[in-house]
Amino acid sequence: MLSLTFILDLYSVKIDVIYLIFYINYKMSKRTSRIIMNGSESNDEVDRLKNIDTCINTIYNSAIYIVNNSIDKKYNYEVCDKFIIANIDEIINGLRYYFSGCSVKHVIMAKDKYGELYDISALSDNDLLKVDCALNNSYISIDWS
Repeated sequence: MLSLTFILDLYSVKIDVIYLIFYINYKMSKRTSRIIMNGSESNDEVDRLKNIDTCINTIYNSAIYIVNNSIDKKYNYEVCDKFIIANIDEIINGLRYYFSGCSVKHVIMAKDKYGELYDISALSDNDLLKVDCALNNSYISIDWS
């Protein structure tokens, strides 16, 4: 049976996470709206920044869901969109801002026959020959362990 103190602690953490999500959404929209109000950027640039904010928000919300509903200490977001690949540095920098103290990086991972992911970004060319290239994918990895 769960103690009342434990339940109240969980409730407090959930409120803190919800507040943090609203605060991040507010900060992102504030940055984009500041650029729009200044009129210093073209419509294409404003759309690009809005899309970057949306990507950061999507990845952030997915990672927070894992934090709240899993014992995992890592979240891997599969990068399969050309827009994300083209703007990967800005997206990772935005995520590093919100996940300060965590490792946020772009990695290449391979799946084994059981579906487990392994980081192969740092492997030498000789070792890469031993990896099944058909199972390699690009990921944004957030590690809070």
